[in-house]
Amino acid sequence: ATNPSKNAALLAIHLETGRTHQIRAHLAHIGHPIIGDSKYGINQVNKTWKQSHQLLMSQRIVFSFTSDAGVLNYLNHKSFSLTTHYDKLLQNSNTSPKTSR
Repeated sequence: ATNPSKNAALLAIHLETGRTHQIRAHLAHIGHPIIGDSKYGINQVNKTWKQSHQLLMSQRIVFSFTSDAGVLNYLNHKSFSLTTHYDKLLQNSNTSPKTSR
């Protein structure tokens, strides 16, 4: 039996542009696509992990607008975290996350 967890990593990535496509395209380009990514991923890997949706989530998001954001202005200088869920993922992971910036 194949153990898929030996071929995966939990990453912490800091976005400059805030576009998820940036993560997907760059990781796929270097040979490490996101599990469950139907566009850039590897179909066999997605099947092994039984994933039809990307295993991509934001652990923390911070809003810092440099210009008028219209109806979203109320979010300026606010942040939101999924610390509890992220910590649980780390505890269930065999390795520490690798950080990229």
